Amino acid sequence: MIVLLLIHFGLSPSKKLDSKIILLAVMGIAIDQLLISTLVLSVGQSIVPLWLALLWAKFCVSLNHSLRWLVTMNKWLVSLIGALFGSLSYIAAWRLGALSTPLTWQAFLLIEMALWALLMPLFCWLTTYIWKQEKGQHA
Repeated sequence: MIVLLLIHFGLSPSKKLDSKIILLAVMGIAIDQLLISTLVLSVGQSIVPLWLALLWAKFCVSLNHSLRWLVTMNKWLVSLIGALFGSLSYIAAWRLGALSTPLTWQAFLLIEMALWALLMPLFCWLTTYIWKQEKGQHA
């Protein structure tokens, strides 16, 4: 994953903007750390593992590239997309053994759906804010 991020930044036409947007990953990492600390999520250690932090970084950078279409959509639809697909990514990671939870899959899914229904539009709004700030500096 580190190699993919390095390749991304090596090839990206918007390195400066990507470097600002990648900072949003801190918010996702903090949310996962809260889930780990409250024993909702277990990753085999007491802090967010590097692989999960790097997934957050790649997700955030993707909002400026392959997921850019999400940022321009209606926020209610973005919330629904987040609730469905964000939460399913955690269920998939659970099924693959990358993480676990003491909760039932239904309870875990509901928590993740609620989080992602809020997080996805927030990430999109913050990405738009960063774009506007960047544009304002060059105007």
